Amino acid sequence: VIESDSNPFSDYFKEDNPKYHEKIMRHYVKTVELVLGNNKSVLLTEFRKNKDRRAERVLYYACGYDDYFYHFHLLDFDLDVVVIDINGFGYNKKYSKSKPYEVERLFNFFDDVSEVCEIMKVAFDYIKSNYYYSKSYLYGHSTGGTVVINYLNHLQMSKKPIDFTKVILCSPLTR
Repeated sequence: VIESDSNPFSDYFKEDNPKYHEKIMRHYVKTVELVLGNNKSVLLTEFRKNKDRRAERVLYYACGYDDYFYHFHLLDFDLDVVVIDINGFGYNKKYSKSKPYEVERLFNFFDDVSEVCEIMKVAFDYIKSNYYYSKSYLYGHSTGGTVVINYLNHLQMSKKPIDFTKVILCSPLTR
């Protein structure tokens, strides 16, 4: 576990929309990288409505493949947001321009569904042992929606509990 107060969103809208940037900085708490080995990790970036205390509700936001969390209007509601970036998604870019995905894999987004489910399990095991919220919402945006669908399917097929109050899919990329 690597904990950091180095905000991956620190340059977000800094020049284009200073007011929005200030809002991002006001709600940012910390980023945790859970290193799984074999060049795999998951980033958890926490935003709180009120930095001094946790809200009773949380929205877990699974980013899309070539996308970042940008729904900062959600911080206007009485809930916290934890952004989940698996390898290659959001700010967890383990593939640099010097080592991109091969062209034939560009639209696969991830190579192994079971690996993605294991990464999500590690993220939620960490979250459950370090946070408590009375209500939790799992939100998948774009290909993050595909990750959420696969993760929920994995839980159901494994006969494991689905511990989310609600699941929200926003423009899930499915094939």
